[in-house]
Amino acid sequence: METIKVGKIVNTRGLRGEVKIVPNTHFIHERFGEGALLYLGEERCEVRVLRSRMEKGLVFAVFEGREDINRVESFKGADVYADKSDPLLLAEDEVLYSDLMDCDVYTSEAVYVGRVVDVLETGAHAVLRVQRETDSVLIPFVHAIVASLDVDEKRIVIEEMEGLL
Repeated sequence: METIKVGKIVNTRGLRGEVKIVPNTHFIHERFGEGALLYLGEERCEVRVLRSRMEKGLVFAVFEGREDINRVESFKGADVYADKSDPLLLAEDEVLYSDLMDCDVYTSEAVYVGRVVDVLETGAHAVLRVQRETDSVLIPFVHAIVASLDVDEKRIVIEEMEGLL
């Protein structure tokens, strides 16, 4: 089974097994809704969402059979994965955040900028964190900046604007 990263557990909350997740997916309600099947950490430990809620851009979830802090404490810092074959429909001009990871970013003049290491959801639009040689830069993932995207070739071309890089 092929999985995709949909978030990261950053902490626990309370004593009843609730975890705090920074989501990294278009489909927050589908991926983290009641009954959703998720896989945690490098071992891909399978869990099912018992209940969840959104608060300030974060997901707070409790997993079936793990309704105690002692049963989830070890998942702090773990990445959260979902089955890539889950049938979630994208609009024609949409792409899964996981498909943007590790894309090489170039300017329209073919100057290498760096590699996408994270995709941040700001509410209005996604923002790409692009790792350069010595630092990283945030690039809004919007039509005005992204000139082309080739997911198969893992290549993004951007229109460089003053102050962007």
